Amino acid sequence: MKAYIPEFLRSGDTVAIVSPSGIVEKEPIMQSLNVFETWGLKVLIGKNVFNRDGIFAGSDLERADDINEMIENPEVKAIFCSRGGYGAARMVNFINFDKLKENPKWIIGFSDVTVIHSALRKIGLCSVHGVMPNSFSKTHEDSLSSLHKILSGQPL
Repeated sequence: MKAYIPEFLRSGDTVAIVSPSGIVEKEPIMQSLNVFETWGLKVLIGKNVFNRDGIFAGSDLERADDINEMIENPEVKAIFCSRGGYGAARMVNFINFDKLKENPKWIIGFSDVTVIHSALRKIGLCSVHGVMPNSFSKTHEDSLSSLHKILSGQPL
C-alpha cells in the first residue's frame, strides 16, 4: 500500500479546527489561536465547531461536513480536531477519504479521534495522534513544541 504523507507545515500556512466529537467551549479554542500564531500559522474554524446537538458539536452530518469542507479547501494544510470525547465513530463514514488521498493533509487528535486515525491508516494516510486545541492551555510547552516540530518536519 502506498503511504500518503502530507506536506510539512511552513510559516504562513493555514490550518483548520473542526469538532468531530463532543461539545467544545469557545474560550479554550480561542486561546489555542495564540499557539498557532506563535507557529506562524493562520487558522480557519469550522462553521459547526461550537454547535450543540445533545452531547455532540452538531449533528453527525454537520461534524462531517466541517471536515469535508476543510479537506476540499486547498489552502488548509492540516486539520486539528478540537477535542475528543465521543461521536467520531458516528460520523467517520461520512468523511471523504478519497478526496483526502488526492490532497493529503495532516489530521491531528487523540481519544475519540482514534477512530479517524484508524480509517486513515486503512488508506495509508499518515496522521498525528496528538494534543488538541481544547487542551493547548493545559499542555506543557515541550509537548506543544514537539507537536509543532513533527508537523513542520523538524528533528525532535
